[in-house]
Formats: sequence, structure tokens, C-alpha cells
Amino acid sequence: MHYESMKKIFLKSNDNGTACYKQRFYDTFALRFDFEINNYPAFLIINNEMANIINNIQVLNDKIDVENKFISLWIERSALIEEIICNNAIEGIVTTRKEIGDLIDKDKPKKYQRLYGIVQKYQKILSDDPFEPIISSQDLRVLYDQSMRKDVVASDPHNELDGDIFRKEQVEVLSGSSSIHKGLYPESKIVDAMDRALNILNEKQYPILIRVAVFHYLFGYIHPFYDGNGRMNRYVSSYYLKEALSPSSALQLSVACKNNQKKYYEGFKVTNDVRNRGDLTYFVLNFLEILEYGIKEFSESLKNKCEGYKHYVDVINKNSHIDDKEKIILRYLTIMQLLDLEYATRSYMENNLHISNKTLITKLKKLEQLGYVECDKKGRSYHYNVNLDVLDGLA
Repeated sequence: MHYESMKKIFLKSNDNGTACYKQRFYDTFALRFDFEINNYPAFLIINNEMANIINNIQVLNDKIDVENKFISLWIERSALIEEIICNNAIEGIVTTRKEIGDLIDKDKPKKYQRLYGIVQKYQKILSDDPFEPIISSQDLRVLYDQSMRKDVVASDPHNELDGDIFRKEQVEVLSGSSSIHKGLYPESKIVDAMDRALNILNEKQYPILIRVAVFHYLFGYIHPFYDGNGRMNRYVSSYYLKEALSPSSALQLSVACKNNQKKYYEGFKVTNDVRNRGDLTYFVLNFLEILEYGIKEFSESLKNKCEGYKHYVDVINKNSHIDDKEKIILRYLTIMQLLDLEYATRSYMENNLHISNKTLITKLKKLEQLGYVECDKKGRSYHYNVNLDVLDGLA
């Protein structure tokens, strides 16, 4: 990033950055928002650096095109699982691919089940359901209740919300034992600020990638909940990104933030500083750079996996020692393995491949005997892996 934050200019200039601040705030390309940060009106400048990053994101997004619908389905599911894992991991919450995978498309459980709410919400990013904008603080509270409240309270009952909509008491954001930010207070100020932030998020005169980035900062600055702020914020951002990007691209935000966690937090730290004078440009550039990195990494990984899948499919299809159903099973297990998905059990294969359990047992036993497949019993389930080295030897 070439853009210097107002905080940095404050520290190195003779006038505490006053001249630069005035020049930036009244710049022709400045967007000024109905929101105050540390009593300064929030603003940003749409400069060439920002325009180039946005263009790069769109170009990268347009390159993500998987013609094979079967592969596309599983790629999106893999992206969803990885995004939720990383969203939680940023906050130090450990989740597994199997735990999340088992909750996808699952009917509502009769008893509380961890992560069920947020997994169902993330699935909306992959669905064709109409986009539902979050208009008000009350809308956000409903979303929080549906997606995250039960998990937050189960982890610590003291984090139950006690205000009319949000929290009633003061909160501090800690880094180790040090306070790095205090959320807005009292609740009336939280509600007013959140409604203003949501107005910005839904203001279509601003480019969507910019308003998502701006809102992402404002949400963190407001900090409306006792716990779950980061996870909720990243979900809302991904949900809105779906309006401009492919679902798979929108599901790279938490992955990218986790892989650039120091940079991600630095954006908040710099912008929270009173010496930054409400300039959001540094944060927006930082956010967009992280998103660009995430989509680029995903695109390159996807290309490698698709090429690998095509290679193995060619090997499988040319194999004269196995029949069509055995080839279907091998192709299925190959994509599961390449995408690191936990759907390689007989029950999943029976449901997804529409092959009876009896036939599956017979076919899998033959594939094991040929050395193409290996079986690993975990509890009462049989998990299958393709021996890719053996397939490579057949090429």
C-alpha cells in the first residue's frame, strides 16, 4: 500500500497533519459519511490505488469459472466449510471440517447444536434465494439471534445481551492484557451509530466493495455485542460481497483475514487511533488488499485442483479393469480427496451417487483389492481414500 495513514502523517509532520487532513477531507474524490469516528467525520478518498485493487478483484473473480457442475458444487461446499473454520479460528475457536460438513443441509435439530445457526446462514451465500438487505439495528439483532447467540451464550452465559437491541454495558477490545479499543456506549449511541452504518452499507451510489469495506470497519468500531462481533461482521461482509462476486469469491474473506491476521488487525488499530482523524482510506485499501489476496490464492489453488481432477478422471476413464459404477465411485472419491471433504463414507456415497449400499460394498471391496482405494474405519463409519499414487502409476 502506498497510501499513508493520517496517523503516520501526524507523527512525521510539523503541523500534526492538519494541512494534509484538510486537503484530503475536501478532496474532489473524497466520500464523506454521516458517521463520526472519535468525533471526526468519517471520510475516504477513492484514489487510483483503490480503483486498481477493485479492478484486480473483479478480474480475478471473473476468471473463477468451473464448467463441470458436479465439481463446482463441491468446490463451493469446500469453500464454505473453510470460510467458517477460518472465521472461528481468528477468534481462537476450534472447529473441524467434519463438524461443519455434517451441519450443511441438516434439518433444524430439536436440541441446541453448536454452529448450526451460522452454518445455515452461510449456506444462503451459496443459495439462489433473493438477497435480503440488513436495513436496521433490529434486523441485525434478529440475524445475530438466528446465527450466533446460542453459541455465544453456551460459551459464556455472561455474554447474553441485556439491552433492548444490543449490549447495555461498556466493553473493551483486548490484545493480551491491554485495551486497544472501547466499543460505543451507551446503547442508544450504539443503535444510532449502527443504523447510520447500515445506511452506508445499503447506499447504492457507492461501489459495493467500498461500502462493504467501510461497514466492516464501522461494525468493529461500534462493537454492538459482548461477544461474536468479529464473526458476525465477517459473515455480513461475505453475504454482501455475494452481490458483486461469485459465491466462492465471497467465501474467501475470513480465509484471507486468517492468513493475513496481523495486517487485518493493523487496519483497525490504525483507523481507531484519534490521530487518524476519521480517514477510512487506509482501512479500505487494507481490507481490499486482503480480499484480493484471498481470491487470488483461491483461484490458483482451484486451477491446480481442477487440473489434478482432470488428470485423474482421464486415468480412471481409460481403465479397462473397472466398470462404469466403479469409475463413478473413483471420480467421486477423487474430488472429495482433492478438496479435503469429509464425505467419503458409504452413507454419503449412497445418497450422492444413488448407488445402493449393497452394490457399494461390492464395488468398494473390488477397488480395495485392486489397490485403488484404501478404507479407514472410524467408529461405526467406513471412510475411503483414493490411492492417488497408484492412479498416477497407471497414467
